[in-house]
Amino acid sequence: MRWTVFGALRIGMAASLIALLSIGVIGCGGPNAPEPLQEELPPLVVFLPESLSFEPFPCASAMLVEAGTGRVLYEQDADQPRAPASIAKMTLELIVMERIAEGELSLDDPIRASAWASKMGGSQVFLKDGEIFPVRDLMKSIAIASANDACVALAEHMGGSTDAFVDMMNSRVERLGCGATQYVNVHGLDDNPYRFNVTTASDISKIALEILRYPEVLEWSAMVREPFRNGTFILENTNTLIGRFAGMDGIKTGFTDRAGYCLCATAERRGMRLVSVVLGAESREDCAKITSRLMTRAYNDIRLVSLATRGEPVTEQAVVVKQSQAAEIYPLATRDVRIFVPAHEAGKVRLRTQLNDPLLSPLVEGSPVGEAIIYYGDEQLGRVTLASDREIEAKGFRAWLRGAFGG
Repeated sequence: MRWTVFGALRIGMAASLIALLSIGVIGCGGPNAPEPLQEELPPLVVFLPESLSFEPFPCASAMLVEAGTGRVLYEQDADQPRAPASIAKMTLELIVMERIAEGELSLDDPIRASAWASKMGGSQVFLKDGEIFPVRDLMKSIAIASANDACVALAEHMGGSTDAFVDMMNSRVERLGCGATQYVNVHGLDDNPYRFNVTTASDISKIALEILRYPEVLEWSAMVREPFRNGTFILENTNTLIGRFAGMDGIKTGFTDRAGYCLCATAERRGMRLVSVVLGAESREDCAKITSRLMTRAYNDIRLVSLATRGEPVTEQAVVVKQSQAAEIYPLATRDVRIFVPAHEAGKVRLRTQLNDPLLSPLVEGSPVGEAIIYYGDEQLGRVTLASDREIEAKGFRAWLRGAFGG
């Protein structure tokens, strides 16, 4: 075979260019081009204030949690085993809503009350043997008025018997990591001197965070009153903070002689949702006061600043990609960024973008294009990868190189 000087030069040039393409020196992709960012990254959460401090409250245990992150803001004997009273109904509510989400149950399904359900004491809606209500109405009666008979009717329908449903409740909280919780009935009454429900404020907070996945529960528990049985019976909310504490919309009260007064509450203000648990207070008023003090202090002292949301742009203006005929992208955050700061220092938190220089085509949708740097004043708190929101093809000479040499 005869080789010309020009042919040798041409082949040598091609080999060099292909080598450059393959190692990404001129950014045209190749074997080492970045793959789109597919992995689900956890939120980047920074908590700057100290946990809240209080003098001990007049109750057996208490806890305050920020719901979005699970951050514990305050706890008082939160792992002390206690009888939960009707707060046990939260687990029943959770199981019902999960079955609805899975398509195994509907809010419109009719539930027939049994003779046993009609004999429940305590808080009730006075179900009659054979009376039929949809799931929605029974759930409202539980969330608003803590109806024991409605709990039994739902448990029998779903589990075949209340004992079988209690097993379902215990299995569910075990999967949640609530190691101190054990149920013996579906409604929370201390009706057996030898066997009784037991849990902790810490475990209750975990159950509450799961319930928050189902906004219908909060819609019901936020109702001050609601007609039942065609308006012949009015459900009155047992949570006295509903309608009185701004943002309060749940979740469950409880009282027995063994448990004392109990309240698991939740409220949302300025994008921050709090969950509080108070167990073993001496009165309903004490429950409300402790809850109000915990939440008011947190809302006054702490701000939750959301700097970035996964999959959303971090810049208001588009960024021009070079060598792409003026194609533009909006850099996207690859994870949520949430910063807790003292309320008076919220303005010190900022996000600064640092894009690849130069930012060249081609780009794969989701490929890294730079970083967002989180600052608190002059202090750097962390970095988050930014990704392209679209695919950008190479144009001009770069596109010719890719076409000519298989890039």
